[in-house]
Amino acid sequence: MARRKSLAAQLVQTYRDAQKAKAAAAKRADAERDRQARAAEREAAQRAKEKARQERERAQAWVRTQKEKDSQRSAESRKAEQIVRGEA
Repeated sequence: MARRKSLAAQLVQTYRDAQKAKAAAAKRADAERDRQARAAEREAAQRAKEKARQERERAQAWVRTQKEKDSQRSAESRKAEQIVRGEA
């Protein structure tokens, strides 16, 4: 027949169990903090990537607008030269 644990042994076992439970809870909390930190980093990286994409699109639109204006000025200049040559 198994011997019953003494009161001191039971207290020590209870203390050890409590310490193990605390350590497990701390480990879970650390893992959750790490998970949240990684999620925040991913979200920040995604926002930065999106911002860069928007800035790139704005720059491309500006370049297109400038090219259109230059093309229009060239066309107007050619037309003006034709008018001047035609009148001369």
